[in-house]
Amino acid sequence: MSWPRGVGVAPTFPALAGQSAIYIKNQLLAWKTGMRADDPHGLMAHLARKLTDEEIDSVSQYFGKDIGMAAASAATAQTPAKAGEQQ
Repeated sequence: MSWPRGVGVAPTFPALAGQSAIYIKNQLLAWKTGMRADDPHGLMAHLARKLTDEEIDSVSQYFGKDIGMAAASAATAQTPAKAGEQQ
């Protein structure tokens, strides 16, 4: 499964990896406070309400910085070259 790397399960669960940490933090805080309520199954709001502000900071940094950069690098490295291109 891909989801532990934060790449999402389209179309219902969008990727966290590759988003900026501040964006992830703001969205988690919005779900936590009820300012955002647009996830189809209420999963993000449910999870966000259980997180402390410190945990939201940590999750945001983890997916926004570490996983996002690693996933983007991995995706680039795994993209096969088109015919005629050098690798």
